[in-house]
Amino acid sequence: MEEFKILSIDGGGIRGVLPASYLAYIEEKLKDNDKIHEYFDMIVGTSTGAIIALALSLGISAKDILKLYEEKGSSIFPLRPRKFNFGFIVPKYSNKKLKEELKNLFKEETIINDCKTRVCIPTINITCGKTVVRKTRHSKDLEHDYLLPVWQVASESSAAPGFFPAFEDDNKCQYIDGGLWANNPTLIGIAEALKLGYSLEQIKVLSLGTGKNLIHKDGWKYKFLGLIGYGTSLVEITFQTQSQGVYNTANYLLNDRFERIDVNLPKTYNFIFFPEFGIDKIGSVKSLKNFGFDEAKGSIIKIKTKFFNKKVTAFKPVPL
Repeated sequence: MEEFKILSIDGGGIRGVLPASYLAYIEEKLKDNDKIHEYFDMIVGTSTGAIIALALSLGISAKDILKLYEEKGSSIFPLRPRKFNFGFIVPKYSNKKLKEELKNLFKEETIINDCKTRVCIPTINITCGKTVVRKTRHSKDLEHDYLLPVWQVASESSAAPGFFPAFEDDNKCQYIDGGLWANNPTLIGIAEALKLGYSLEQIKVLSLGTGKNLIHKDGWKYKFLGLIGYGTSLVEITFQTQSQGVYNTANYLLNDRFERIDVNLPKTYNFIFFPEFGIDKIGSVKSLKNFGFDEAKGSIIKIKTKFFNKKVTAFKPVPL
């Protein structure tokens, strides 16, 4: 029975270091300088996971993706003079540097259909109030997304409310983080595979999380919190609970054909009650990198046997 293998990568801001380092370790152990995308029929990713998914699908090594977080993370999530701006009124960060780094990584002229495997990237068109999934032209029904610049699609999916402003395209449509509805995009990949004619029994998924760091609002006073009281932690809560829900559903649908790699992050704090492993905490990069490597060392035999034992058929976009 022909398999359809999907790599799914969660959103999580700077915590993208975790899946990037995990894949960098795996990639290093592949033979003949093979690339990750050569072993998957589809790669889906949200927010920071969208950046990783698109980079991998273009043949960029996981090692180079990891370098992006290590070398450019502090410029994307800078320590700003307005340090008491927690994203309550305006976004904590400008998206200027993020867009600049994405253009450098992907090159402005690169479009979605240049990807070497099928991709699906969720976002939200906040102008119209609609969920959107950007896709390669892997079906004759797809007539638009595949022409979009890769850097733009990554920017759309990464615009987390409270952290970055919405991404505005040339038509004045605005897009925000796909993690608000599909932080773990596994079900998007499964649904797309079914639409392409594969059965559940043919689908296998490797799902990579960005660390479990659920924020608890414990105590009587938190019963009375409004939006300002929760602040940007509400975005993180949304991301993580959505990922948990998808994990439960995907595990039920696929059973042993679904593998989830994630890490329980330690409870540490570095400023008032904001966790060190928040999605914009660049001080966590070294720890996250070590967590990713350690998790890869412990699971590499099983994961290589299940997902990296055979390359997939090379992807060719459906011609116009």
